[in-house]
Amino acid sequence: MNYRLLLSGFFLPFLLISCDQESVADAIYYNGDIITMRGQGDVHQSLGIKDGEILYVGGQADQQRYQGTTTELIDLKGKTMLPGFIDAHSHFSLAMQTLDWANLSSPPVSDIKSIEDIIV
Repeated sequence: MNYRLLLSGFFLPFLLISCDQESVADAIYYNGDIITMRGQGDVHQSLGIKDGEILYVGGQADQQRYQGTTTELIDLKGKTMLPGFIDAHSHFSLAMQTLDWANLSSPPVSDIKSIEDIIV
């Protein structure tokens, strides 16, 4: 008896199921322009997410390949998706606090040119 053939015939369906499950996206964004910022002409039609990471960026054929029965489909409705931008050093919250502070900046930021301009 050819055990290799028997074993490969036994394990093959499990391998196919395992591989197929690994390539199914948790969520797919589609129907919009997906720009990855990797260069000119870099516009895609769909993007798949698996376990919180990008599984693929591509077109309709890729969407069909990675879409499963459990995949959440998110219609961008013609909107554009861009990479997230994270500002690691921001003073945005401080900007709101300084709205009522005196602006003592010199030109061109402010009109302060002398000490007399500061005195109210």
